[in-house]
Amino acid sequence: IANMVDDVVRLPEEDEILFTLLNILPSQLIPYFSSVFTGTLNPDTQRSNVPRYAKAWAKLFPPGTH
Repeated sequence: IANMVDDVVRLPEEDEILFTLLNILPSQLIPYFSSVFTGTLNPDTQRSNVPRYAKAWAKLFPPGTH
């Protein structure tokens, strides 16, 4: 897949715990900043105006529980 993308981030795989910890931050920040850069959606909102997300939020956090 590396030859199909513009930028590649490689992490060392020698230590499984270290690899997992180093992988968490890029795997969360890359989609965040790519959506901010493209302007397709605002990742800082919970998208409760979209019915399928609103249904999930209502199940997780019923009204009056928090």
